[in-house]
Amino acid sequence: MRASHSGTWNDERASTGGRAGPTQRPAGAFPPSSAGLGALGRLIEAHGPNALLRDPMDTGPAEDLGVVVRLLCDDARLEDPGRAERLVMALHAAWPTLPAVRRIPPDQHAALLARVITRCIAEFYGAAAGRANGEDPGRRASA
Repeated sequence: MRASHSGTWNDERASTGGRAGPTQRPAGAFPPSSAGLGALGRLIEAHGPNALLRDPMDTGPAEDLGVVVRLLCDDARLEDPGRAERLVMALHAAWPTLPAVRRIPPDQHAALLARVITRCIAEFYGAAAGRANGEDPGRRASA
């Protein structure tokens, strides 16, 4: 599954000559139509936090999390292809705004966010390393 993007996260900044416009997102924010954020919300709704926090995670939720993580990383690479820091900041900022997150018990918020971020960092840098070695990141095992 691959997200389609109409442009990069910085399109608004480029079109205003670098000036912040009234609808400009803060640095590191996900675009409002982020395929990755939408998929993350659907993942949490579909499996619930308990399945996503189970160690080891069952195959279905693990594979679905891998797909979502790749979408989030694809979104982040449009902004900054070499560094995952903006992805981490964007996830922290967007996390409490996701309706699915607002419905889970508060004591599971931090653990689930940490799991998603850990997987994103591994995917972000692992996929980049795979491309540098000539591997096809789409053919790797799920996160």
